[in-house]
Amino acid sequence: MGGVNSGKYNRWLKKPTTANYNSLDLRKLNKLVSLEGTCGFDLEWNKNNKVTSSVGCIFTDDVLQIHFSIKTSKGEVSNVDYVHIAKTPCHFGGERQWLVCPGCHNNALVLYVVNRFRCRKCHGLYHPSSNEGDFYRATRAM
Repeated sequence: MGGVNSGKYNRWLKKPTTANYNSLDLRKLNKLVSLEGTCGFDLEWNKNNKVTSSVGCIFTDDVLQIHFSIKTSKGEVSNVDYVHIAKTPCHFGGERQWLVCPGCHNNALVLYVVNRFRCRKCHGLYHPSSNEGDFYRATRAM
């Protein structure tokens, strides 16, 4: 008995990870669009150079409106999520922007879309590295 990952057979299939879902990352969003004043823009997610999904966004007064559609068995449903942008002061001056999760109202840098835009804690998502065993984590770190 024993050995590498002993007792952890198919452990990586048990937890849903953030890599499997589309995300709205504030750091990438700030590089693409200036979140000052009022602006409208579209975001697209690509896989193998093909657009898999897209959303329309409108930014006004520190609120990001995200317009998106979800295909269900009963048809297509249009949704709008309102995500507030919070600003916190930094220790050495300036301020940091955060996305406020519409579900738990905590600050987050990344929101994931499963059926709605929420943080990873609201969706119960894990980082892919948490599904790795000690041996694979050490080899990836090298």
